[in-house]
Amino acid sequence: MRAAAVAAAVAGALVVALAPSAPAGALIGGTPVAVGERPYFATVSGPAGVCGGAMIGTEWAITAGHCVAQGDARDVVVTAGWTRAGEGRPVTLHGIQAYWHPTVDMALIRVPATPGIATVPLADAPLVAGDTYISVGAGEGSGERLTEGRFRIDWASPYWEFTAKGATGTEGNCYGDSGSPDIIETPAGDRLVGVAWGITPQTCGPTTRSRSYNVWYPATRQWIASVTGGASS
Repeated sequence: MRAAAVAAAVAGALVVALAPSAPAGALIGGTPVAVGERPYFATVSGPAGVCGGAMIGTEWAITAGHCVAQGDARDVVVTAGWTRAGEGRPVTLHGIQAYWHPTVDMALIRVPATPGIATVPLADAPLVAGDTYISVGAGEGSGERLTEGRFRIDWASPYWEFTAKGATGTEGNCYGDSGSPDIIETPAGDRLVGVAWGITPQTCGPTTRSRSYNVWYPATRQWIASVTGGASS
């Protein structure tokens, strides 16, 4: 079942070919993220390419499943606290073990425990059509800089997935944004609502529909908890 999900993901994937440690040239129509903002954002690089991700625990990163090649997780490098090449204080962590969701295109990467590293908690309430969220990414078009844009959900499954378009008509995900975090801002801080995995059609731009798997669906939350031992934020 996972093989079918990953095959579908690769067909519309946002992943780019392997590039330098900072993502290769992100988000179409996004705005730059200031140094120190969204510190839980991480890049995930390895044999499968360079993707986005997020730290959801002091030793756990979440990303899209197709961003992590089957094999030795030690080939995967997670760089957290990254906002722009040469800026900030990024933390580079080497993977210890990878876990793939059995049904959808999502993966967890265990890295060495790093006390004090910034993490983002999971959202505990679903979003519905019409709701907005912020997608944070550093894929193609970013100029090696972390950017973000606001998206409006146009369809949300009661189960795994939701799709969205730029809320102002100018934003769009692009190649390299796979695995990047979709978040909402709350009085208590940012909350992770989804993990980007694909675009429809397979062209970058404001008319592109972004596709994400949510983290609020009970089965997804249970899977994350079972893998991390409840150690996610």
